[in-house]
Amino acid sequence: MTLSRSKSAEKLNQFPGIAFDDPAAMGQRGQWSQFFRRRIGERFDGRIIVEVGCFDAAYLCRIATKFPGTAFVGLDWKCKAIVDGAVRVVDQNLNNVALVRARGQDLLKIFGEAAIDHVWIFHPDPFAGAHELKNRLIAGPFLQDAHVAL
Repeated sequence: MTLSRSKSAEKLNQFPGIAFDDPAAMGQRGQWSQFFRRRIGERFDGRIIVEVGCFDAAYLCRIATKFPGTAFVGLDWKCKAIVDGAVRVVDQNLNNVALVRARGQDLLKIFGEAAIDHVWIFHPDPFAGAHELKNRLIAGPFLQDAHVAL
């Protein structure tokens, strides 16, 4: 028997095709366009926009309603935020939004080369101290991965 990380982590399974944990998202690598083509249908414009640190996907869902042919993927590390976002996606019946519980540092493991069109980061790096530089997302390795994924 595997112990769950939290009650919210257990709830991720209640949203198949909307909320992914990091291993499942990595299994989607190279297949996001096909995934959204199936979900969105003919109106899919082929664009995939990723928001790193999407929290509960409130902003992402607001934009997704205005652009129903564009695919949006929200990444956040917190299970509860992803579950709350998935509830919002279901409530708004948004076929063009998927949510991933993962670290921003895993962007290239999730999407692969030339797989996305935009990366949005609205609230980057709370790690201000010099001793915390190693924890910063906005650094060389992430920027190189984002370049490849774009």
